[in-house]
Amino acid sequence: MITVIGVRFRTAGKIYYFDPAGRQIKRGDHVIVETARGIEYGFVVLGNREVEESKVVMPLKPVIRMATQEDETVEKRNREKEKPVPPPDLWMRAACLMASKIASMLSSTGRTKQAESCPRGR
Repeated sequence: MITVIGVRFRTAGKIYYFDPAGRQIKRGDHVIVETARGIEYGFVVLGNREVEESKVVMPLKPVIRMATQEDETVEKRNREKEKPVPPPDLWMRAACLMASKIASMLSSTGRTKQAESCPRGR
């Protein structure tokens, strides 16, 4: 058995295991860890626990350190900069709007275009 913690980087994202490196880390803590993408800020969703080595991809990377108030400020600022992704139905409406504008432009130039129907939103 090996001691690990479970960390998420995005809400409802995959849980990744890390070595707590001798620290007692509990659920709700924030940590700084090294991933394939570099140094990242993560949310602890599983505190220290023992798991079978077969359930872990070795070598297990250690927690670099507990997150500081400065790390939390930087993380908050980065989240605010992220643009929210519109839901798929908005993408469909935008595509239909663009198609209707193109159709009206073509009809105003004397060209004919077969009318296509767009699915209606809920």
